[in-house]
Amino acid sequence: MAASANQSTYERHAVLRSRGAPPTLTFINGVWSRCLQEPWINQKPHYIKQPQPGEDGWPQGLTCLHVFYDGSLWRISSDDDQSVFAVANTDAEHPNTVSRDDWLLLSASSRMLEAWPDFALACEGPNTEAKPFLLDELGVDFFLRIQLKSRKVIWFTDPISGVVFHSAAKSTSAQGGRMQPGKRYCHLCKKCISANNF
Repeated sequence: MAASANQSTYERHAVLRSRGAPPTLTFINGVWSRCLQEPWINQKPHYIKQPQPGEDGWPQGLTCLHVFYDGSLWRISSDDDQSVFAVANTDAEHPNTVSRDDWLLLSASSRMLEAWPDFALACEGPNTEAKPFLLDELGVDFFLRIQLKSRKVIWFTDPISGVVFHSAAKSTSAQGGRMQPGKRYCHLCKKCISANNF
């Protein structure tokens, strides 16, 4: 029960999923879970991924991966950090806010880290007023780093007040949460700001 309560602190309705790795690294594709034993490394979220039944391609002896910020780079590596499979040179606050252009993946042919723009980690979830994202799921810097498409609306819970907001600049509904213009969270000022002024 305690693990479930701890997990819901960081993950509620959404999952962090990676996609687009080359055929030699398919084992880094899939769903990642917040590490409950060490949820933060260098004050940024720490996620782990373990082999799932029927999942092929894991190297012999590899039982767990983790993605974390080492103080200068985001890394995807073996749990003992002896094997590095991907890095991203960015100060993003969360794997979800790392740009796909920043990821370098281990090349099977050169054994060097090379750009692989098909790869990304992304937060996926219901994204509804009833099941909004936590900023621990999206990344506190989400609204500063991610360019929302003009009609893309994100439902999220303000980490300060616990109130659910949408990110749209305009209200569109005669009822429910979209009656008011939206807000977006600023991690630098640690508050929600009108989406019109963001």
